[in-house]
Amino acid sequence: MGTFGYMDPIYYTTGLVTEYTDVFSFGIFMLILLLGRPAVFAGSNGVPCNILDYVKDLQERGESIEFGDDLNDMRLGQMKMFLELALRCCEKRNEDRPKMILVAKEIKIIEGSIDC
Repeated sequence: MGTFGYMDPIYYTTGLVTEYTDVFSFGIFMLILLLGRPAVFAGSNGVPCNILDYVKDLQERGESIEFGDDLNDMRLGQMKMFLELALRCCEKRNEDRPKMILVAKEIKIIEGSIDC
């Protein structure tokens, strides 16, 4: 059935598993790694907030997303690329999400960018 907070909304509404169901969940996992927050957490007003909505809200308001304290410019660039990939994995429509093989390839590219 899936873990609340990681669950693909398309799967939740239709009950159908597609090749993109795990891509969504992996995107949520990527956001958790980046932000160091659980998939669902208490927001500033005490109301439960999911990490995807939290990140999108920050972006809409033009606020920066905090990755860590001691990141150099190269690491910050990697984190931003990882964030963009995570958000693409969490797109609402399956057609807008990358396939998992492409996600893996992009992670290798991001990983390799530190050597530049």
